[in-house]
Amino acid sequence: MPYFSKKQLQQGANFQLTATLSGLDITYNLFLHNTRFVPQGVKIDHMRGLSVDVLPYLKEISFDMVYIDGDHAYESALFDMLMAQKLVKPGGLICGDDLEVQAAECDLAFLEANRTLDILPVPDLKRNCHPGVSLAVHEAFGDVSAYHGFWVMRKWKPVVTNRSP
Repeated sequence: MPYFSKKQLQQGANFQLTATLSGLDITYNLFLHNTRFVPQGVKIDHMRGLSVDVLPYLKEISFDMVYIDGDHAYESALFDMLMAQKLVKPGGLICGDDLEVQAAECDLAFLEANRTLDILPVPDLKRNCHPGVSLAVHEAFGDVSAYHGFWVMRKWKPVVTNRSP
């Protein structure tokens, strides 16, 4: 199953290289190697496939953390974030990468107009961004804690009181 669409593969060498590496299982084997160093008692579950095919089958409210590293197009990114909200337990973390610019830092019309593109320079900023990711994070969560493209937010527990109004 190809990771990128034909249109994306025509956009440049980065897509072609990543698709080639994915086909060779280099990235997956590196993931398997790295997970061997997780402390004992920490459980890591993984499944291979497109998020639209896999995420709906996972048990809701059963994960302490979901890390999103998927398609950068708005529709796919938003789907991943909305599904993560369903999967993560209250108090858990939802995080990901490729958020170089938050929506509040640039023009929303720019993000909307470029929501299907992978990465491009932001007018008036000296940084690139993934417009679909920036727009999806904005719509799903608002501003989040972000560090050099990596972002995280906590799914808050509902506040329950025994007080009468």
